[in-house]
Amino acid sequence: MALTEVNSLGIKDLEVKTGDIAADAVTGAKIADDAIDSEHYVNASIDHAHLADDCVDGDNIADNSVGLAHMAHGTDGQIITYDASGAPTAVGPGTDGQVLTSTGAGSPPAFETIAASPPGNRNLIVNGAMRIAQRGAGPTAGNGFLTVDRWNCSRNDVDEDPTQTQITLTSSDTGPWAKGFKKAFQVTNGNQTSGAGSDDKIEIYQNIEGADINSSGWIYTDPNSDITLSFWVKSSVAQNFYILIRTNSGTLQSYTTDTGSLSANTWTYVQRTIPGFANNQIDDNVDAGFCIQWFPFLGTDKTGTLTTNQWAAYSSSTQTPDATSTWYTTNDATFALTGVQLEVASAATDYEHRNTNDDLTRCQRYYWRVTGNANDMPGWSHHMWHASASHAHFHCPTPMRKQPSVTQNCTMKIVSADSSDTWTSGMYIDNAVTSHDNGSSFQGGTFRKDISGSSIDHPGTTQITVAGNVEFAAEI
Repeated sequence: MALTEVNSLGIKDLEVKTGDIAADAVTGAKIADDAIDSEHYVNASIDHAHLADDCVDGDNIADNSVGLAHMAHGTDGQIITYDASGAPTAVGPGTDGQVLTSTGAGSPPAFETIAASPPGNRNLIVNGAMRIAQRGAGPTAGNGFLTVDRWNCSRNDVDEDPTQTQITLTSSDTGPWAKGFKKAFQVTNGNQTSGAGSDDKIEIYQNIEGADINSSGWIYTDPNSDITLSFWVKSSVAQNFYILIRTNSGTLQSYTTDTGSLSANTWTYVQRTIPGFANNQIDDNVDAGFCIQWFPFLGTDKTGTLTTNQWAAYSSSTQTPDATSTWYTTNDATFALTGVQLEVASAATDYEHRNTNDDLTRCQRYYWRVTGNANDMPGWSHHMWHASASHAHFHCPTPMRKQPSVTQNCTMKIVSADSSDTWTSGMYIDNAVTSHDNGSSFQGGTFRKDISGSSIDHPGTTQITVAGNVEFAAEI
């Protein structure tokens, strides 16, 4: 009878040797549950095929046990992050010069190119934010430089003069207010009762020194080199307005563009890119080399058929296309500008805001004034250099473009031991102190005033006796 079963009672301890067990005789069914523990494993005896799916989780991995050598290969330059669902993902690689930036919650970061900060001192316009008004904020009716520094309002053949004002913006001035602009230059139309005459004109303009254009980096004869004009504009009348850009040296050239159609009483941001032109000539000196003109109105004697947004030889009789006359024939219509910037670039950058002192210093190259009340002393010491003439010494707050004209708008006198003459006019610059840097920059000098009644070489000082001012102007 064959033996078919042996139980554990029939086997003595240590009676069965390894050699007595046939190969593959012991199967999983013959091994009791939990009968094999870690002490029965031979090193490296368990491979991937014998691991159940998902049987190893974070609790089974010791801290710092997974090194770089154990991670799957990726692409050079990629960064591991997590997506919106929390799953790991890779971003990148970026390109040279890019930086990793957050894209906000719900999306992985991204490699992005950071725009270079625009250079400083790039705005060729002086007082483009309209903050400086040494002559006063106005309103002042008339022609020329009357309120906001460096901004000239010129008119011709009008029935009533336009009025110039430095206006204060508020939070209701949607657009420029949020960009940091608190002032604007506004022209208010007069009552043009005879209508839009053929020789009528109202324009706002600023001239730029030729030396500033030449040192700006703009290659003004190269059509691949650009400058960009940008500004905020508001009109009380809905219409389009023309802008003339022109050179002032050699054979004059001009480039006519426009604001586009403006909505009434709505601030609009405008930018226009102007290429260089082979025929341009801009002399490298302190005179007006480049001019930008905004026309609220220009009569038909100076308008005609021309192609806008391209350079051509300047024609005084065809400066712009025929202008819409609605604004000009509307009594008290307004036209305002702020944030004017001209820069060497193919697109506009954010306006280059300056502190008050910087803006004032740039304006005083063209105009400054001494203002005083009765008995104030501006600090000009006098001496009598002969019996009928006195000299007073002064210095400009910043070098001026050229020797300025002097306008006295007050009554003055010399305070000394033997003179009490007063005068309301007649002061002029007798000696000038200049530097020579691409032209004559005026730094100060000596006033002469012809008076009598004082001893030669007798010292004194200047006193304002009736409130007013003395103006120094070297405008272009």
